[in-house]
Amino acid sequence: MSETAADDHGRDGARIRRAWASLVPALALGLALGLAITGCVTNLGEAPRSLVPFYCELDPRLAGTWKSTRVSLFGPASMRFTFGCDCKYRVQVGVLTRRIRESGSFWVRDGTLHLTRANGEVTEWPFRFEGDRLLLEEHPGEDHAYRLTSPLRCPEPPEAPGGEPTAAVATGEPYAADDDEPAVCGPQSPRDLAVAGGTNRLPVPGDGTRPPRLCNVHFHRPAEHAGIAECPAVASEGGGGAAAGVCGSGEHRPVRAGEEIEAHWVYTSCPEPPEPRPGLDNCVCGSQEGPDPMVLMVLGRAYLVSPDGTSGAADRLAEPAGVLARYGGSTTGPSYSGGGPDDPRPCSPARVQWAMDRRCLALQVSALGEWCRTNPWNEDHAHGLRDVIEREDWLSPYTP
Repeated sequence: MSETAADDHGRDGARIRRAWASLVPALALGLALGLAITGCVTNLGEAPRSLVPFYCELDPRLAGTWKSTRVSLFGPASMRFTFGCDCKYRVQVGVLTRRIRESGSFWVRDGTLHLTRANGEVTEWPFRFEGDRLLLEEHPGEDHAYRLTSPLRCPEPPEAPGGEPTAAVATGEPYAADDDEPAVCGPQSPRDLAVAGGTNRLPVPGDGTRPPRLCNVHFHRPAEHAGIAECPAVASEGGGGAAAGVCGSGEHRPVRAGEEIEAHWVYTSCPEPPEPRPGLDNCVCGSQEGPDPMVLMVLGRAYLVSPDGTSGAADRLAEPAGVLARYGGSTTGPSYSGGGPDDPRPCSPARVQWAMDRRCLALQVSALGEWCRTNPWNEDHAHGLRDVIEREDWLSPYTP
């Protein structure tokens, strides 16, 4: 290619990229994707970083591949979106002979599609269905119609306590039949810390150092990890403290002396969000892929809740330090229960560095109650637990 031709090619590419950016200013696919679908000239600037929840919220009607055709400044154009059951998307945009591809994650809430690119940029598009058409409001007042070309059936979501269905979650199924890169489970948690093994070598972001921001502290009842030393022997009744239990909230049963809990301190590389968000939503800001992935670390410790006045019982929750059991895993909780060899229930999509204290300490019951009343994350009850993961292909290599 001559220098003149190369210059002309470069100018054409730059013009197409500018036109595409003006087409979908709301999409922060911003991509500089090189395509012009409409003549809108609005620039919303850099999109905010995404605050995507760890669970996958999916309208199952979206799952599959959708195609839209339209007229662009450069001739007929097409957009093809593939929405997976694991809340990952792919988009291919075509104008003339050009094909540009992009991938990322998405979630759905209140009729709005939230799309997050690999670099963390996010956009929000209202959507609705009319017959067999998907209408995406790609710009205020500007709907584009998509038709389903390859449907994808997602598994039924698990039921939450009380019988209500939870949000659909990542399953490790491929996006669609024509996709060449199926989604797979990364290493999972919790595990038996006394047992070596694991064959899942998918990378977990981070270098083993603690990320800068403590974004959440919460606890599970009972302890989630196995392979923790036996808890100290203390009486389950008597002594001072709250005999009726502490940290009960609504339908959540109080915690009483004699019960085991596992406390988790969650650290993140993400900046403080503009407004506080509940639970682990306060810890996330986008993708775990690319050159600057989101890094998560959980420090964990098991406690035996003990009557006040128990000799040696701690008077506050204190994150572990010193020699800890470290491995690559995931988020936990009942939404992702499963992991037996034949268990169809889903894996967790978020990858986490774990550092667990293998000791079990005693904790005064009133100290736990005071923490539930005063912690800045409004954590006022025990979270449910996930089954200990047994399948080797869901566990990272680990040696106690």
